[in-house]
Amino acid sequence: MCDKNLNILIVDDEPANILLLSKILQSDGYTNVMTTDKPTDTITLQQKHNFSLVLLDINMPELSGYEVLEQLRGLDNFSTTKIIATSGDTSPKDIKNALDAGFDDYITKPMRMNDILDVIKKNTVGIGTFDE
Repeated sequence: MCDKNLNILIVDDEPANILLLSKILQSDGYTNVMTTDKPTDTITLQQKHNFSLVLLDINMPELSGYEVLEQLRGLDNFSTTKIIATSGDTSPKDIKNALDAGFDDYITKPMRMNDILDVIKKNTVGIGTFDE
């Protein structure tokens, strides 16, 4: 069982997606979930809170998820943070492009609870404390 105290950040410009992800994580016992609908705030939030996991929408105004990813990967203390793309772009080419760009994983929208939790658990192995 993975550490439910991981610091997690959700970045999405759609309030409904933020609410859905937050509720799913909270219902599964995650306790340190922060959200923002402003991709421009992501770097400041990461520097302040040192998230272990970032769920990052790809298609946002102001900054795309790809631009935010590039900024995050440029931070000194960011090498162990997992970044999972969330997107309505579902083609194999879109998913491959995101993974090639440096995302650790990809969740397609509309998002399903089991898919979200499976991807998060797979990507947080070795992060935090485990009870197994």
